[in-house]
Amino acid sequence: MQDRTARARGLVIATIVALAFGCAPGSVRRSASVLDYLYPEGRVAASAEEIHLQLPLRVGIAFAPGGSHSASGGGIQNVTESSLEDAFSEPQQRELLKRVAGAFQGTPDVSLVEILPTHNMKSSGGFENLQPLAAMYGLNLVALVSYDQIQFDDQDASSLLYWTIIGAYLIPADVHETRTLLDASVFDVASRALLFTGSGSSIVKGRSSANAVRRDLRAKSLEGFEKAIDDLIANLGVSLGVFRENAKRGTLRGLGTPGVQIHRDEVQSAAAGAGAIGFSDLGGIALLALAAVMAVRARADALRVPWVTLAFAAAALVVSFGPASASLQAGLQLERAAFLRGELWRVLTAPLVHGWPQLAVFDLGALVILGAWAEQRSRLRLALALFLASLLSGFAVLAWRADLAFYQGSSALASALFVICAARVLAPGSAAFDRGVAALALVGFAVKVGLEASGVSTSPVFAGTMAIESVAVAHAAGALAGALVACAERLGVVGAAGLEPATPSV
Repeated sequence: MQDRTARARGLVIATIVALAFGCAPGSVRRSASVLDYLYPEGRVAASAEEIHLQLPLRVGIAFAPGGSHSASGGGIQNVTESSLEDAFSEPQQRELLKRVAGAFQGTPDVSLVEILPTHNMKSSGGFENLQPLAAMYGLNLVALVSYDQIQFDDQDASSLLYWTIIGAYLIPADVHETRTLLDASVFDVASRALLFTGSGSSIVKGRSSANAVRRDLRAKSLEGFEKAIDDLIANLGVSLGVFRENAKRGTLRGLGTPGVQIHRDEVQSAAAGAGAIGFSDLGGIALLALAAVMAVRARADALRVPWVTLAFAAAALVVSFGPASASLQAGLQLERAAFLRGELWRVLTAPLVHGWPQLAVFDLGALVILGAWAEQRSRLRLALALFLASLLSGFAVLAWRADLAFYQGSSALASALFVICAARVLAPGSAAFDRGVAALALVGFAVKVGLEASGVSTSPVFAGTMAIESVAVAHAAGALAGALVACAERLGVVGAAGLEPATPSV
């Protein structure tokens, strides 16, 4: 009996000691340096006197390899690891880098942003390791993200309650702070020149009980990186703008620094595509709008507020130009590699993304005009047309335009509504003038798609901008979606069986 009591006391004492010393305060630091990776011998080579940049630019992004993790504090031995996996997984690291990629995506003359796999990057590999990797992915520039994160963990006076054992589960006596510093360095791979940098930082504080402190520190580590990346993205945007202005003047960072020569690849097709509506399209839309106004006035029907159309346009503006537009665009535009990784939603969300103001003005302007008209007849058919056009145009781009790194824009949806509205004006009972206008608009649309398929730009506002290509196959797919909905409407398949109440006929 005494032996059993002694063993029980020993177990209690051992538990108390484990809680007291295993959870003792200390600090953890994780870091990786671009200098250590690119210049393992500690000597930075002189930059080239002149830098030649070939447009469109293709940018690779990766965390600097060779990171270290050290821990110190009561009873914890120092350890060293080679990656961030002690803090969070490889998929989480990719998600962080995708947000950094948003700082480059949508930028004119940047056609591709690729996240590089870290397993191909050797610790202290230098440019000798980076150059073949960039060549394999066809990259001009590489952005390496270095990091330095330190986590402090201390205990206040209430930690004395840890000796009660139950206090280690209930009392948040551990006070911790996570400080994170990120720095993105963008290099021209060919000349090995540093073009520009951007940095971000964050401080995250919290409290934990003894049994939860390790789990909470891991969560705070990831939160610290996420907040520092928000700061990094904002600063990268500023640095990128300064670099572009200097490059226009032929210098890297002003007088006395290496010169910059810009070369545009005129024969290579743009690697980034957008469903773009231009002046030629707006002419046909204006004709249809005129016919629609005449038809509405002739019938003197009550008009309804096109809230579905307006809601779509508002959502597109928030995605494209809102506070979190960089990360939203990166996560919603249609990217082949991301789609193949299982991000299937991008087929439907790409029409919400408009990376350039002129793209938004023309695409959303056309969609609002046509959508407001179509919604007078049936909101159900409008929603079906938007969904079907997004689906068909997305898969058409994936199937026939493998050269596009990403696709965005709502012109395929406007094309669908264009065909639906034209079909309604051509319906029996319409005035002869209205039918003539609709037929003329449809012929013009067909000619426009044919010219685009032949490589002829029909959108002068986008001419000479490598960042925007008007994608004919997307417009054709959108028109097919509109034709299918128009046929279903004519046959009474859509909106039948009481699915939608009677609405004004336009």
